[in-house]
Amino acid sequence: MMISSFCTTFSTRAGWSAVLTALAASGCGSSRDGDGEDGGAADASPRVDGGASEIDGGSADDDSGPIEPVVWFVDAVDGDDANEGTRPDIAFRTITRALRAPGSGDIVQVAPGLYDAALGETFPIAVPEGVTLRGDEASKGADVVVAGNSPSGDVGSAITPGPGSTLAGLSIRGVPSGATVVLGVYVDAWDVTVTNCTLTGSRDAAISAIVTSKSVIRGNLIARNGVSGIVFNDTVAVRVEGNVIRDNGAFGVVFEAGGSDADLGGGEMGSAGGNTIACNGLDDLRTELGAATIIAAAGNVWDHVPPSAADIMNRHGSTIDLTGATLAADPCP
Repeated sequence: MMISSFCTTFSTRAGWSAVLTALAASGCGSSRDGDGEDGGAADASPRVDGGASEIDGGSADDDSGPIEPVVWFVDAVDGDDANEGTRPDIAFRTITRALRAPGSGDIVQVAPGLYDAALGETFPIAVPEGVTLRGDEASKGADVVVAGNSPSGDVGSAITPGPGSTLAGLSIRGVPSGATVVLGVYVDAWDVTVTNCTLTGSRDAAISAIVTSKSVIRGNLIARNGVSGIVFNDTVAVRVEGNVIRDNGAFGVVFEAGGSDADLGGGEMGSAGGNTIACNGLDDLRTELGAATIIAAAGNVWDHVPPSAADIMNRHGSTIDLTGATLAADPCP
């Protein structure tokens, strides 16, 4: 594995003890190179008025079919937060404003642009329960960039998704701020989906998942973050599949000592694997879990086949299922 110049000094950060201890032990150089209202009566079908959405599923014998989600629009270039946000030509300007409009099941559609504090965003951007925040999934959000962080606190992030919410087709970057730990996405809710996003350039980690369950991390590019790609702590039943996790400063995937049964492939959550976990600075996979733990990591792509100590740091002898491992197209030594 390769690391060119990774010798930044880190202070103690809450929830990141194992990561920081590992960095110290490495010697930092001996490693691998709408608010409007409508007073009318509710219908049995979806209705969008000039501001907030109102949806009534109708009576028990209503057979009109499933309710279509309401779509709200955001445009950093041509939008205005005084708009109603119900069509692309009257889009909101900021995601912060747009997320005050939807109800559970709605979609906030984000146009290309840079969404940062200079635009008027307030961080962390909190996605409400059941809401989908969507950019361009086909390009993994190449031109739909959310860059920011909490102004203070132990742990800060660009985005904090709520229960049952989805992040799709966005580029997400946690930039340095007053927070001690700087993340792209901080997942501390259940049933969160992060899919087809680009998570690069966060100072500490792209994703930190803590006390979450039944969440999905799928089809993302997670690369070139300062310390780690994904950090798990106290998580259960998280499905991780089809991601590219590489070229992060120290670690690709970290299992903290708090416990986790995240499924990287072949586990109980049905992950198909297919993650490329390669060319990270110190370890592609690092686990602080105990000897009684089984980590499902079948069907993934590594720098060596079978994966070796150059790929994995297994601190306490966990059992790791590495069946079906294949070699990366451009492996690191």
